[in-house]
Amino acid sequence: GFQFQMGDGGAFEMMGGGPRRKKPKFPKGVPKDIAKSMNWLKGTEWNWNSWRNVKFDKDGTFDAPTHDCQGGFCRWSASPEGKVYILWGDAGLHELQVQGAMPKEQDQAKMQGLRMKGRRTSDGERCQATFQRVFDFEAAELERDLYGILGLPDDAEEADIKKVYRKLSIKYHPDKNP
Repeated sequence: GFQFQMGDGGAFEMMGGGPRRKKPKFPKGVPKDIAKSMNWLKGTEWNWNSWRNVKFDKDGTFDAPTHDCQGGFCRWSASPEGKVYILWGDAGLHELQVQGAMPKEQDQAKMQGLRMKGRRTSDGERCQATFQRVFDFEAAELERDLYGILGLPDDAEEADIKKVYRKLSIKYHPDKNP
């Protein structure tokens, strides 16, 4: 009879699509979250080393036009002191510092000319980024401290919230403030 045989069932046939990539993790000592004072950076686009534009997404994803940053495999975080940390795939960790006065809020006009400078930690290669634009205007808005705006603590009672709201609605009512 006729017998058909395919391979010997070796390692090559068993792999099925290659190894899975693991989501990157920040090394010890590097913040894994974005400090509240750095929320203005969420949803912004920057020019990297006069090369191409990169994006700081609101969920901590760093979006760059490189193969190793596809599918959310690059991340960013930031400390309250204005230090920005980027886990850039195979290139590794980059640490940058905001130059000059740090924005208190996301204001595209005031942020023009804003720069960050730093280094890649593996080899000390310098890097810099220049602010280009805000691409997600809701990103920073979502992080607003609404209780703080009302002058209330995070755990304020409903009655206190209503009291402050009523006072403000009277103060800013269009019929009373033409």
